[in-house]
Amino acid sequence: MQFQAFTSFGGEKVGAGQGEVQPYLRADTLFSAICNTWARVEKFLSTTVNTIVKAFENGHPPFKISSAFPFSSDNKYYLPKPRIMPIDFVGEKAKENRLFRNFLKAIDFIPLEIFLKWTSGVEVIESLTGLGQELFSDGIRDRNQLDRLTLGSQLFQRGAFIMNEAKGLFFILEVLQTETPILIEELYKILALLGVDGVGGDRTSGYGQLKLDALDQPRVSIEELTEDFEVLFRGPVNRDRIGHCLLSLYYPKRGELSRVKPVAYELVDRRGSIFSSKIPYQVKRLSLRMFAEGSIFTGEPPVGAVEDVTPTDFPYHRIKRYGLAMSAPIKVPERYTGELDHADPGNF
Repeated sequence: MQFQAFTSFGGEKVGAGQGEVQPYLRADTLFSAICNTWARVEKFLSTTVNTIVKAFENGHPPFKISSAFPFSSDNKYYLPKPRIMPIDFVGEKAKENRLFRNFLKAIDFIPLEIFLKWTSGVEVIESLTGLGQELFSDGIRDRNQLDRLTLGSQLFQRGAFIMNEAKGLFFILEVLQTETPILIEELYKILALLGVDGVGGDRTSGYGQLKLDALDQPRVSIEELTEDFEVLFRGPVNRDRIGHCLLSLYYPKRGELSRVKPVAYELVDRRGSIFSSKIPYQVKRLSLRMFAEGSIFTGEPPVGAVEDVTPTDFPYHRIKRYGLAMSAPIKVPERYTGELDHADPGNF
């Protein structure tokens, strides 16, 4: 996904009293955009959006998505920084590399090649040279609103991001039901339509306008992807103390945390207004607290759920929040492999 100008994705980064924004697109927002676009054109398709949502609710999702992360003009792909320190920042080596600790704290995303070293338990200090380029620029944009009756003018401000070194955003799509090829083909058509509709907030003011490239090319399976992405999901060769690093937001199913143990994590409150192609106005939806990208778990791989966040007195349709987990294997230091009472909110 390459954006033409500013983006406005709801989050926790920049605000001006008019809502906060962040530079990347989280999985729940992307899923909402897919569903709303699908609902708008479903009469031309063989599958309705209700059929898709019910499949997710019944535990048989046809696909999963990651959040959308930056990629640069030199074809570097970035992933969220894991919430546990790399091997050369623990124990005795932590003293030697302490000057880099604050540097790592300020970084939200790391290139794929460093992510693979980090998650495999390999030292990363030699790879940090040149890291820290400014992928995005944030700022406040002045806006003007005219009253439709009196033509009175009111100034306000809105937070926004624009791509710098980042060329755009990419996300990972995992197809889970290969026996429904028509549905998947229709999904790619919906993704192409997002290039026309845009993604995120303030699209009528030019925010979030994008083009999705390469969607008309033949799709490839995970085995046909580049070697680095194969390694990403295959994980470290040594399978001792393997955990799971989130590449999406995650909302656990009921009872799931008895089998999935969070050991280093961040919690984010996802709230905001409903955007629906069925109604001409916005309503505040119920908020949900979720595990953020980069959070680390041991035990079974996290699964997650699609949760109902429909507000009271909203009779038109149900509102769902996407909370399925996509994760990559990660080698977890020994001090994190105990019981749940060792969990902490992350080191960065």
